[in-house]
Amino acid sequence: MRIDLRNYPYPALLFPCTSGMIIEQQTGGLACIQHEIEGMFLPLPVQELPFFIEALTILHPGCCGRTLTFDEACKLDHSVLKRYNLPLEVNQEKRGISTEAWVHVRIMGKDDHWPYQPDSSTLQMYQRFARKIKPNMTREEIVHTIITNTLECPILSDFAGQEAILTWENCD
Repeated sequence: MRIDLRNYPYPALLFPCTSGMIIEQQTGGLACIQHEIEGMFLPLPVQELPFFIEALTILHPGCCGRTLTFDEACKLDHSVLKRYNLPLEVNQEKRGISTEAWVHVRIMGKDDHWPYQPDSSTLQMYQRFARKIKPNMTREEIVHTIITNTLECPILSDFAGQEAILTWENCD
Protein backbone atom coordinates (compact mmCIF):
# COMPACT_ATOMS: atom_id res chain seq x y z
CA MET A 1 0.00 0.00 0.00
CA ARG A 2 1.26 3.50 -0.85
CA ILE A 3 0.29 6.78 0.80
CA ASP A 4 1.21 10.02 -0.96
CA LEU A 5 1.44 12.96 1.44
CA ARG A 6 2.00 15.63 -1.21
CA ASN A 7 -1.48 17.07 -0.69
CA TYR A 8 -1.67 16.48 3.05
CA PRO A 9 -1.47 20.02 4.50
CA TYR A 10 -0.55 19.20 8.11
CA PRO A 11 2.66 18.22 9.89
CA ALA A 12 3.06 14.56 10.78
CA LEU A 13 5.53 12.05 12.14
CA LEU A 14 6.69 9.04 10.18
CA PHE A 15 8.01 6.08 12.14
CA PRO A 16 10.23 3.74 10.13
CA CYS A 17 9.10 0.14 10.64
CA THR A 18 7.95 -2.91 8.73
CA SER A 19 4.31 -2.11 8.07
CA GLY A 20 3.65 -2.88 4.42
CA MET A 21 2.80 0.81 4.01
CA ILE A 22 5.07 3.01 1.88
CA ILE A 23 4.70 6.69 2.69
CA GLU A 24 5.78 9.17 0.00
CA GLN A 25 6.48 12.87 0.45
CA GLN A 26 7.82 15.59 -1.83
CA THR A 27 10.60 17.38 0.08
CA GLY A 28 13.49 19.79 -0.32
CA GLY A 29 11.48 22.89 -1.17
CA LEU A 30 11.76 23.94 -4.80
CA ALA A 31 14.11 21.01 -5.51
CA CYS A 32 11.04 18.71 -5.24
CA ILE A 33 12.92 15.65 -4.01
CA GLN A 34 10.81 12.50 -3.66
CA HIS A 35 11.33 10.69 -0.35
CA GLU A 36 9.64 7.50 0.70
CA ILE A 37 9.83 5.24 3.69
CA GLU A 38 8.10 2.11 4.89
CA GLY A 39 6.52 2.84 8.21
CA MET A 40 3.73 4.28 10.25
CA PHE A 41 2.07 7.70 9.88
CA LEU A 42 0.98 9.76 12.90
CA PRO A 43 -0.61 13.23 12.61
CA LEU A 44 1.28 15.65 14.84
CA PRO A 45 -0.62 16.67 18.00
CA VAL A 46 -0.26 20.47 17.84
CA GLN A 47 -2.78 22.64 19.69
CA GLU A 48 -2.06 25.82 17.73
CA LEU A 49 -1.68 24.23 14.31
CA PRO A 50 -1.94 27.35 12.07
CA PHE A 51 0.80 29.12 14.07
CA PHE A 52 3.00 26.01 14.07
CA ILE A 53 2.68 25.70 10.28
CA GLU A 54 3.42 29.42 9.89
CA ALA A 55 6.55 29.06 12.05
CA LEU A 56 7.77 26.19 9.83
CA THR A 57 7.07 28.27 6.72
CA ILE A 58 8.93 31.30 8.05
CA LEU A 59 11.94 29.24 9.15
CA HIS A 60 12.04 27.35 5.84
CA PRO A 61 14.66 24.82 7.04
CA GLY A 62 16.58 22.90 4.35
CA CYS A 63 15.00 24.73 1.43
CA CYS A 64 16.02 24.25 -2.22
CA GLY A 65 17.19 20.70 -1.65
CA ARG A 66 20.03 21.55 0.68
CA THR A 67 20.48 19.78 3.96
CA LEU A 68 19.57 21.26 7.30
CA THR A 69 22.25 23.58 8.69
CA PHE A 70 23.24 23.49 12.35
CA ASP A 71 21.63 26.91 12.84
CA GLU A 72 18.37 25.80 11.17
CA ALA A 73 18.27 22.66 13.31
CA CYS A 74 18.70 24.72 16.49
CA LYS A 75 16.02 27.22 15.42
CA LEU A 76 13.66 24.38 14.50
CA ASP A 77 14.26 22.83 17.92
CA HIS A 78 13.83 25.99 19.99
CA SER A 79 11.70 28.37 17.92
CA VAL A 80 9.22 25.81 16.65
CA LEU A 81 9.22 22.42 18.41
CA LYS A 82 9.83 23.63 21.97
CA ARG A 83 7.78 26.79 21.54
CA TYR A 84 4.74 24.71 20.63
CA ASN A 85 5.53 22.19 23.37
CA LEU A 86 6.17 19.15 21.21
CA PRO A 87 8.33 16.49 22.85
CA LEU A 88 10.62 16.27 19.81
CA GLU A 89 14.22 17.21 19.15
CA VAL A 90 16.07 17.41 15.86
CA ASN A 91 18.50 14.52 15.45
CA GLN A 92 21.70 16.50 14.87
CA GLU A 93 23.53 13.34 13.75
CA LYS A 94 21.11 12.99 10.82
CA ARG A 95 21.10 16.69 9.89
CA GLY A 96 23.01 15.82 6.71
CA ILE A 97 20.11 13.72 5.42
CA SER A 98 17.37 16.09 6.62
CA THR A 99 15.85 18.67 4.30
CA GLU A 100 12.69 20.76 4.08
CA ALA A 101 9.62 18.65 4.94
CA TRP A 102 11.81 15.65 5.91
CA VAL A 103 13.60 16.21 9.25
CA HIS A 104 14.92 13.39 11.38
CA VAL A 105 13.83 13.83 15.00
CA ARG A 106 13.83 11.92 18.27
CA ILE A 107 10.79 11.58 20.52
CA MET A 108 11.63 12.90 23.98
CA GLY A 109 10.47 11.13 27.14
CA LYS A 110 9.91 11.91 30.80
CA ASP A 111 13.60 11.42 31.67
CA ASP A 112 14.80 14.00 29.12
CA HIS A 113 15.72 17.57 29.96
CA TRP A 114 13.17 20.03 28.56
CA PRO A 115 14.56 23.50 27.82
CA TYR A 116 12.16 26.00 29.34
CA GLN A 117 10.70 28.45 26.81
CA PRO A 118 9.60 31.69 28.47
CA ASP A 119 7.62 32.79 25.38
CA SER A 120 5.75 29.52 25.10
CA SER A 121 2.13 30.09 24.14
CA THR A 122 1.16 27.09 26.29
CA LEU A 123 2.84 28.67 29.31
CA GLN A 124 0.86 31.89 28.87
CA MET A 125 -2.45 30.05 28.43
CA TYR A 126 -1.77 27.71 31.32
CA GLN A 127 -0.81 30.59 33.64
CA ARG A 128 -4.17 32.27 33.04
CA PHE A 129 -6.03 28.99 33.57
CA ALA A 130 -4.03 27.83 36.61
CA ARG A 131 -4.33 31.13 38.43
CA LYS A 132 -8.13 30.95 38.19
CA ILE A 133 -8.08 27.57 39.94
CA LYS A 134 -5.16 28.19 42.28
CA PRO A 135 -4.38 31.93 42.52
CA ASN A 136 -1.19 31.42 44.52
CA MET A 137 0.36 28.90 42.08
CA THR A 138 3.95 29.93 41.41
CA ARG A 139 5.53 30.26 37.99
CA GLU A 140 7.88 27.38 38.88
CA GLU A 141 4.92 25.10 39.66
CA ILE A 142 3.28 26.06 36.38
CA VAL A 143 6.47 25.40 34.39
CA HIS A 144 6.99 22.04 36.15
CA THR A 145 3.42 20.97 35.34
CA ILE A 146 3.77 21.94 31.67
CA ILE A 147 7.12 20.16 31.31
CA THR A 148 5.74 17.01 32.94
CA ASN A 149 2.64 17.05 30.74
CA THR A 150 4.67 17.76 27.59
CA LEU A 151 7.20 14.99 28.12
CA GLU A 152 4.45 12.57 29.04
CA CYS A 153 2.31 13.49 26.01
CA PRO A 154 -0.14 10.57 25.84
CA ILE A 155 -0.02 10.38 22.04
CA LEU A 156 3.79 10.19 21.89
CA SER A 157 4.84 8.73 25.25
CA ASP A 158 4.83 5.15 23.92
CA PHE A 159 7.40 6.25 21.33
CA ALA A 160 9.79 7.97 23.79
CA GLY A 161 13.40 7.57 22.72
CA GLN A 162 12.50 6.45 19.19
CA GLU A 163 13.50 8.17 16.00
CA ALA A 164 10.97 9.51 13.54
CA ILE A 165 10.77 11.84 10.59
CA LEU A 166 8.96 15.14 10.95
CA THR A 167 7.25 15.99 7.68
CA TRP A 168 4.96 18.76 6.49
CA GLU A 169 3.69 20.20 3.23
CA ASN A 170 6.61 21.05 0.95
CA CYS A 171 6.83 24.71 -0.14
CA ASP A 172 7.04 24.05 -3.89
